[in-house]
Amino acid sequence: MEKLEVLSQRIENVRAAMKEYEVDALIIPRTERMATVDVRYISGFTGSTGFIVVTRDKAFLYVDSRYTHQAKKETYGVDVVEWSSMTQLLNETIAHDLGNAARVGFMKSDVTVSFLDMAEELVPSVEFVRLPPFLTNIRAVKSEEEIEKITRSLRATEAALEHAFKFVKQGVSELEVADAFENALPRGAKPAFESIVASGERSIEAHGIASDKIIKEGEVVQFDVGCSVDGYASDISRIVVCGRATPEQRKMHRAVLKAIHEALHFYRPGIDTVEAHNRSQEVFDSLGYAKDKFRHGLGHGVGLDVHEAPVVASATTSALVTVFENKQVVTVEPGVYSEKLKFGMRVECDVLITEDGHEVLDRLSTRLVETGKL
Repeated sequence: MEKLEVLSQRIENVRAAMKEYEVDALIIPRTERMATVDVRYISGFTGSTGFIVVTRDKAFLYVDSRYTHQAKKETYGVDVVEWSSMTQLLNETIAHDLGNAARVGFMKSDVTVSFLDMAEELVPSVEFVRLPPFLTNIRAVKSEEEIEKITRSLRATEAALEHAFKFVKQGVSELEVADAFENALPRGAKPAFESIVASGERSIEAHGIASDKIIKEGEVVQFDVGCSVDGYASDISRIVVCGRATPEQRKMHRAVLKAIHEALHFYRPGIDTVEAHNRSQEVFDSLGYAKDKFRHGLGHGVGLDVHEAPVVASATTSALVTVFENKQVVTVEPGVYSEKLKFGMRVECDVLITEDGHEVLDRLSTRLVETGKL
């Protein structure tokens, strides 16, 4: 559970942003259809349905009767209010607590069109203002407690992944290997996303979700997996060869590790993330992989969401932060995907930005795993 002073500071950070965007209040919803981790981030509430309203001097969490008791136990710094229907929530409760608010902000990704239409109809005195995803940017810098939770998630992922390596054998399906990973996660941990286990030519697919394809001798097996512990995610990638690796497979793997090594020189506070992305691309160009180098971003933030700020990519119009800051946790994941060679490789690590540079949080080796040597 987050400490009172941490959650109080987060609410004050929200109010500072509200002042910047000239809104009197902010609505942050969480429902089964509009999932957002921001409600948990602001209040500590972990239930599936709840609405946060932050005004200039108060903060409210609205929940239905299923979550009243839970919300009162989990939250700090917000008044818990029970509501019975969306109409009552908007027309009576929120409208009442907004007071004299004339401009109410919301983030585009947080609300549906139907919710906004209903809000504008039921609370006509209020101007609803679409805001950029500033809370995602605020979340990019982690507290010590958040870093500890991400690290615990990473350790669970690493242990389960190392266990799954033993299941990479000729005649075994990708799904069986993915099951081995997921079943090895400790109690309380759950997969953060659909496990990627892509073998052979499927390893060219950047997001090759595990399938019923049978693994063959000599094939590359691309892993991209993660788990969530106490709400916080990890996200790592490793490469296994079923049997013994060929010289071309070893060459590509060395190129990927070199791209990571070179990119990490730029993982330090104050550096634009595009510099790290571009450096990794230059490495692949110099090693003969210009046509096959990755087209996705080099990395992304990790936290309550698997993918969050900052964005580590080529020039982008994203509203998300693109500068490294102290206490961000960011992935680095360059890859090569060769249709000519009929295999691809990506290695991914979770990296903590520190005051004077960075710390790779991973303990699991990034070496090329060959089952013929296990």
